[in-house]
Amino acid sequence: MAASELVDLSAGNVKHPETLLTEEGSTQVKTPRGDKGVAIILDFGREVFGNLEIGIGGSGSGTIDIGYGEILEDNHVKPNLGEMKYSDRVILKKGKLNWQSFEPRSFRYLQIEFRRCSKSVSLEHVSVNQTTYPVELMGSFECSDPILNDIWKTGAYTASLCMEDTFIDSPWRDRAQWWADARIESRTAYYAFDDVKLLAQGLRQIADTQDRHGAVMGVYPATEEKLIPDFALYWIFSILDYYAFSDDASLVRDLYPNVKRLMDWFARYKTDLGLLGEVPGWVYIDSTELERHGAITSLNCLYYQALKVTAVLAAVQGKETEAEDYTESARKLRLAINKYLYSSDRGLYADSIVDGKLTNKFSSQANILAALFDIPDHYSKSAIIRLILNETLPDIATPFFTAHWLEALYSADRHKEALDVIRKKWRPMIEAGAETLSEFFDQEGSRCHGWSTGPVRDLLAEYVGIKPVLGLHRFSITPHEGDLKWARGTIATKTGTLTVEWKSTPRAFTIDIQVPEGLKVDVYPPCPANTKLTVNGKGHPSCLVTLSAGNHMLKVTSIRPVKYKPLEKLPQPVPIPMVELLDDLSVQARRSLGLITSRRGEKGRTKRGKATREKVEEVVLLPELEEGEIIPEIAAQRAEPAAEPEVKHRKRSHRGRGRSRAKVEETAAAQVPAEPTAVEPAAEIEAEAEAQEEPKKTSRRRSHRGGRKRSSRAAREEQTISTPTEHEMQPETTPELQAEYVGETAVVEEPKPKKRSHRGGRRRSTKALQEPQAETNPEPIETVSIAEPAVEAASGEEETKPAKKRTHRGGRRRSASKKESEPGEEPAAAVEESAPVELREEPAAEAGMEEQPKKKRRTYTRRPRKKAVDESKQANTPQEQTEN
Repeated sequence: MAASELVDLSAGNVKHPETLLTEEGSTQVKTPRGDKGVAIILDFGREVFGNLEIGIGGSGSGTIDIGYGEILEDNHVKPNLGEMKYSDRVILKKGKLNWQSFEPRSFRYLQIEFRRCSKSVSLEHVSVNQTTYPVELMGSFECSDPILNDIWKTGAYTASLCMEDTFIDSPWRDRAQWWADARIESRTAYYAFDDVKLLAQGLRQIADTQDRHGAVMGVYPATEEKLIPDFALYWIFSILDYYAFSDDASLVRDLYPNVKRLMDWFARYKTDLGLLGEVPGWVYIDSTELERHGAITSLNCLYYQALKVTAVLAAVQGKETEAEDYTESARKLRLAINKYLYSSDRGLYADSIVDGKLTNKFSSQANILAALFDIPDHYSKSAIIRLILNETLPDIATPFFTAHWLEALYSADRHKEALDVIRKKWRPMIEAGAETLSEFFDQEGSRCHGWSTGPVRDLLAEYVGIKPVLGLHRFSITPHEGDLKWARGTIATKTGTLTVEWKSTPRAFTIDIQVPEGLKVDVYPPCPANTKLTVNGKGHPSCLVTLSAGNHMLKVTSIRPVKYKPLEKLPQPVPIPMVELLDDLSVQARRSLGLITSRRGEKGRTKRGKATREKVEEVVLLPELEEGEIIPEIAAQRAEPAAEPEVKHRKRSHRGRGRSRAKVEETAAAQVPAEPTAVEPAAEIEAEAEAQEEPKKTSRRRSHRGGRKRSSRAAREEQTISTPTEHEMQPETTPELQAEYVGETAVVEEPKPKKRSHRGGRRRSTKALQEPQAETNPEPIETVSIAEPAVEAASGEEETKPAKKRTHRGGRRRSASKKESEPGEEPAAAVEESAPVELREEPAAEAGMEEQPKKKRRTYTRRPRKKAVDESKQANTPQEQTEN
């Protein structure tokens, strides 16, 4: 363009400019005198690529400068891109002129400047002859989101402009075949245009750049050696893509030797750690600041995937041994990457390792490639993806590497998040009115770039779900909803057009598929739990359906949950007869048979295991009775009058455990006369014999905190109180009697507490009172009432209050009182609000034997009751009484 200024149209003259938009008439342009000119700016509505043609019907001398631009700056076209002048100049002469550019141009805005024209210029037409690769839109995509529809159409059009005789990165700039761009464009071309020919040509052109060492250039045509190692690895990936798209194994056989030489060239740069390090050339990875020294993580990840792809290519050629070698090399490389390039502190892969130390740089690019190729395990991969989604790592600025990020999300089944990424990154271009996709998301650089067309392939392959299957002309259909309600898409195949349409509702997911003749399709519909799959109206047992030619409808419906009736509407259970009667009889049978006996060991502990088994067996063997019938033994017991004395306040055991029957057996002794009388030994023996004949009644007491039963011996000691002598009963005694009493009465000692464990709780201590024993004949028994709170003490002695002791586990306090009996004093009586307790004198021991004090223990109950002394248990044998 000329450096001189453009003048206002008032200085020049342009007549009928609207005729440039039609094929009729012409536009007349008159320039002012001097070097000032007149400019016309044309907007073609979208990016175009081709040869510009201008028709001039007549003119004099003068010049026309033509500038091309993708945008307007200050309402003018500024075609200068760095050092490149993107413009043309036409020299006019007298007469007609039909001018065409020497090479194709890419632009949206065209600025034509007329200068120093001697006569008016008749401008008849301005047109562009499209010179791109001849393709026709064969694929289609539509869904419930209009933004995604616009992105797909814009991407397909962008790809068509980037296809010339080769895949070019951008029609506006250098128009070179950079293979990282070409790989994305080739996949778009297959889905949108059903073209693999340009891909096959590009693969051969890159192979022609291989040097004698085996290295492959990353760009074609290469005016100078541009060795880009990562672009060379993308070239290997594209060979497998071509085989999947075309099922053409011949190209694989032709290019496999080049692939093998390239892999051998990379193997030369393995370090002692088993990683690629200091590989020559320009390691591009992405247009951002990355660490590119030492063992680069991104390059090693790409090399790992290239080893796996090479193994597949070797297997296609039938070279199983080489395939196994490449697979083993890939396995070892993966171990080295995880061992040396992974930072366990960050849970991420560092950009590189230099001199054996990890760099402190962590990029999204390195971690995306590691996650995409499944180098980490499942859990680490999920953590990496989560960190990138949470924007922990730097954002990605190029659509080129965002395509890798989307593939990593697809591999992790994160299709909804992938849709969000597409909308976030590509929506601003569409909303800004762009008809082509830019090189960067901030719309800097080229406004039409082939590496930005990744969503064209993704929307058809991942959401409609159409993918080719390796080795056979066969397709798989695996639709994913994301957050879409419906989607439909078509692609062209060798035998016809394959059409897939699905629709999602809250209770069903339907897929309509039209399969062309000669094609097989494997369908994987989404079948979560509690769903049912039908194919053409018939139930299908599995989630894999193989279809042949024809129209088919698959429907996945959710099984409705069973509705249960409310509890109040459910039928009430029928009562079982005789249940209450049988329960009553079982209790009666246990009482009448009396099989629950106390079994005690050496230390007084109850053995209840066997007794319980006997009880259960006896209850089970009860005869079956009719309604109202009672066991005869029970009826007899009910008919007999009760011979047992009335025992008041029978207490039930605490927490369902009673004390053993043999615990405390007391006799129903006759009432003691109010005044003491002299009783001969013979009369005492007769009284004991009569007492033994009377029936015994088991006294039941409440157990302590659900603990074990206490021994009968301890119970007897609690219930028995020593019998006072005649001297103790009378208020005044003679000196002779006093002296005799002093010599005969035993001093009450306080024994050591006997501790017993109960049910893991704390042990209880027992304090017993020892009774005085006399060698003389037994004195009359006097009934002493302990209902009075005061106790008389001997003269000269102070009154002692009963000591109170708190029970453990928060139980009620139990009171106990004791007092040592001194010669000549009356023994202290226990004080408690309970029934009267009878006292008696214990018979003396045999003559000549030393008397031992007996241990006494007193317990307290909450309810008053009468206690009888079992004389039959406490009295000595008749022989001992005779000796006394």
